[in-house]
Amino acid sequence: MALDCPQAGLLGDREFLIRFNGEVLRRQVPISGGIDLTGRCNLGCVHCYLGGLARVPAAELPGREWARIIGEAASEGCLYLLLTGGEPLLHPDFAEIYIAAKRAGLLVILFTNGTRVSEKTCALLRDYPPLWVEVSLYGASPATYGRTTGVPGAYRSCRRGLDRLARHDIPFKLKTMLLTETISDLDRLQAIARQYGVSFRFDPVVSAGLDGGRSPLSHRVEAAAAVACEMADPARREDWRKYLREHRPVLRAGKLYQCGAGRTGFHVDARGTLKPCVMSTAATADLCRKSFADGWREISARIDALVPARPYPCLECELRLLCAACPPLFELESGSAETPPAYLCELARLRRAALADETPARDE
Repeated sequence: MALDCPQAGLLGDREFLIRFNGEVLRRQVPISGGIDLTGRCNLGCVHCYLGGLARVPAAELPGREWARIIGEAASEGCLYLLLTGGEPLLHPDFAEIYIAAKRAGLLVILFTNGTRVSEKTCALLRDYPPLWVEVSLYGASPATYGRTTGVPGAYRSCRRGLDRLARHDIPFKLKTMLLTETISDLDRLQAIARQYGVSFRFDPVVSAGLDGGRSPLSHRVEAAAAVACEMADPARREDWRKYLREHRPVLRAGKLYQCGAGRTGFHVDARGTLKPCVMSTAATADLCRKSFADGWREISARIDALVPARPYPCLECELRLLCAACPPLFELESGSAETPPAYLCELARLRRAALADETPARDE
């Protein structure tokens, strides 16, 4: 099902976007999704949520199967598609899959670690431009990058990839995970982004592993240090202020999932399993055995039926906009989709304290 969108040229208009997004939610259109093209990765990052799943990856779907799934998702209204992994550029049919997504009319975003960005990759991206490429940069020096990824020498491969993207005018952004390994490099990482003239972001929320492993959590930066880094960046601080000015929590009464997972967003893992989001296993459908349309209806209905088993404090919490209020993330760490980890609550409290004197009241 595709949305009728005669005013597509007005996508920059705020009022139209509000109406458009409301209609997408009402119809439960899978407007944005992500695909793990492969579970394989050439790095071994200390914080990776794939954990052992990356070391023993599932068999990869061939390009023609991914092209079918992508085409069916587009027919159901998908507009934005993220290609990720593992490292998606390791898939032998990457070019075929990427071109299929572009020819389906999708706005494609590529997540990569940058080390596999070749001249051939850049030629493909030049001929079929992505919305953007987002590159994870796990350190500002070979030493830090090597400690984070477990692969000595990979830093230089990543920088060569960035240089190629810049030289070919491929739109890209930089990001990092704020880890005990990378926090000392944060200023230099931001400087690298300025050198390329691209945006930069970082995320302190390290997840437990999808395989149940908790070792990634040992690489988290303490909440106070993470918020101090956020508030030291004027642009990021202003982003928080703007977000709080312009957004109100919109509650779905009695529902466990308050986000767009399974309502407007989806994720497909390397096995071809459709899920509400990358972290959630609350509802799944095998797209190797059924169509995207059937799978989407199935997981949407199951997510919509999920209700808290007991009073759920996050629904009424005044700090909901300042934390990652995410049941799948909760479940991975605390064992319960209804029990937020203390770390996330602390991040929210510290952010509120830091922004308390800076965030003007909303106009009623």
